[in-house]
Amino acid sequence: MSSDEDLAKLSVGELKKKLFWAGGTLPAGGLEKAELLAAVKKALAEKTEKAEQADQQKREEKFEQAGQGVPKPEPKPLDYENAAADAKEKEIVELYLLTEAQLREKIEKAGHDVPEDCTSKHYLVALCRKAMKDPREPKPKKPPPKQKAEGDDDDDEDAVNTTTLANVRRPTVGDKVQVKDTMIMKRYIPTAIGKVFRIIKDDGGATPYRLAGVGEQRHWFSEDDVCWPTKVEKVIRKTGGKPKPENQPDKIMITFNRYGCTQGEVREVLGETADKKSWILKGGRQVPKLHEGSGWSRVDVPAEDGPPPPPPPPPGEAPPPGPEKILSEEEMFRQMEEMQAQMEAEALQAAATAGAAVVEAASIVPDDDAGKDSFPAAPAAP
Repeated sequence: MSSDEDLAKLSVGELKKKLFWAGGTLPAGGLEKAELLAAVKKALAEKTEKAEQADQQKREEKFEQAGQGVPKPEPKPLDYENAAADAKEKEIVELYLLTEAQLREKIEKAGHDVPEDCTSKHYLVALCRKAMKDPREPKPKKPPPKQKAEGDDDDDEDAVNTTTLANVRRPTVGDKVQVKDTMIMKRYIPTAIGKVFRIIKDDGGATPYRLAGVGEQRHWFSEDDVCWPTKVEKVIRKTGGKPKPENQPDKIMITFNRYGCTQGEVREVLGETADKKSWILKGGRQVPKLHEGSGWSRVDVPAEDGPPPPPPPPPGEAPPPGPEKILSEEEMFRQMEEMQAQMEAEALQAAATAGAAVVEAASIVPDDDAGKDSFPAAPAAP
């Protein structure tokens, strides 16, 4: 409320306006300023008191509601005939009225798979709508895990389980899949073809998969781009063997840091994939056959046991000539120098022999020519 001093400073017209906005009534008859001022104070006091009473009443009603609890509206039956909604919205409402178990059963009857770690009802409704638009033949239920007998090989069991999983369910989060050799993969990520990666996301759409280690933030893969990993080596051992391809190398050397290997690494080749487009290396890595010369090269492995030596020749016969030996350039120059030195030594020996013969021939004088060519002897020394 305004103070008495502030009200006293107002004019008669201002006091009448203030009285009107305070909700008071103007007294009848001629009024003095003092009477008008008293009427304004009374109207302001009544207004303040009414406001406090209204606040008190609101607080009491709030406490009463809090004691009774939150009021719940009474459920009303759905009236589809009078509801202003299309068929799509009605279908969604009907699906949301089902439980999660009923939604899973409905999806499996339509021939689609449900991820085991799916806990969202919104996701189940979306999968159910997709399955109803594209119905398929119901898949057989996953068989219980077979107990392993003593002496069985783990690798053989894994090879059989791979074929079983491919017929039972689709890959989902946590499974390992192999990138197939499709036109899209050849165009965008040819280096990932034939390799095995783990699924980190599955949204159930047209391209539902994201794979760890290959474009996690960019590339999405469809169900046609991946498949369960092929285990050629294990299946071969279980079926009793498979003929080795004619052009299969024994070992290869990686020329670049690709295929999960380092440059210069040499690995043994175990076989080829089911589509016959990649070689399977020891350790599980795979390399496409078309990358020979650009990503990997063959390594010639020398034979461990050479051919047997030829039998010795019969006595009295010359041994057969051996294989022609190919000399290197250094050996050829060394042999030429030895031959040159030998020829020079023979020439010097021949020259020395000829000089000795000339000296010996000059020292011998025939008897018939002794008088002609003789000279008087020199006088003896005193």
